[in-house]
Amino acid sequence: MATHTRARAGLALLTTATLALLTGCATAPGANGTAPTQEESVTVVASTTWQGMFATAAGAENVTIIVPPSAQHAAEYDPTPSDLTKLAGADFVLYSDFESFVPTLTDSADADAELIAVNADNAPENVIAEVTRLGEAFGTTEEAEAWVAEFKTALDEFRDEIHTALGDHADPVIVSQVYTTWLADLITDDVRSFGPSQPTVSEVADLTGAAPRLVLDNIHMTSGRVLPDSDAIQVNVVNYPEKDLDVIALYRLNVDKVIAALGGHTLDEITDGGHGAHGESDHGSHGTDDQDHGSDNGHDH
Repeated sequence: MATHTRARAGLALLTTATLALLTGCATAPGANGTAPTQEESVTVVASTTWQGMFATAAGAENVTIIVPPSAQHAAEYDPTPSDLTKLAGADFVLYSDFESFVPTLTDSADADAELIAVNADNAPENVIAEVTRLGEAFGTTEEAEAWVAEFKTALDEFRDEIHTALGDHADPVIVSQVYTTWLADLITDDVRSFGPSQPTVSEVADLTGAAPRLVLDNIHMTSGRVLPDSDAIQVNVVNYPEKDLDVIALYRLNVDKVIAALGGHTLDEITDGGHGAHGESDHGSHGTDDQDHGSDNGHDH
């Protein structure tokens, strides 16, 4: 795989001194598959902020991120010597299966940390399953259970707020990019998905003909307006944070965007919410305030 080759080539440039520094480090308390006790501090290295926010939800307090949120295409990221040093003393390293550079990086560092592949999907059932699993691995089951209870309460509140905003128009048609259906499912049972790439001409015609109330696109992959001839307001959904590793806050941001759109408004005044580097803009259909604003593409999903 090309990504794997690039990662190995980049790692070959690491100095002998850097490797010596890492191999001389003491074994981390959670190494070799043994979860730390509740009294021990769990040290986690996550490939991206997406896995990082799951780790924080599971009870990890010391979380370091490898790939900058501003980087495009995490799977193609080329590690640096400073990334290698981040693995020193780590108990766990979290990554997604398609990020082949992470196992390579861990092998090169001779790290004793346990590698855990995380399913980066914000669907509530997946979030709960992954946070619960990570809590068991980290030895932070109580913290993970408490967070899951808080998350379920927040979900109920978010659904109530959205349904109030919908008024008498329950279950509208929502067009959603495949990586944003987790948010669409909070709004309606009638979700028409596309992607992950932009829809074809025929798909655009079909989706426009469905007369959607909203279009949910993925801000990290968007190339502009999905349905240019539709009156539906487009909401560009944020899937992972810039800095604050908080799943509930990420949900809050996106729910606020949906509620504003259901009211016929865009969210220029609050779109940043810690995600400003993505160049967020929610494009309305005709003559909206942010019509001329660009949207920067972040890394995939």
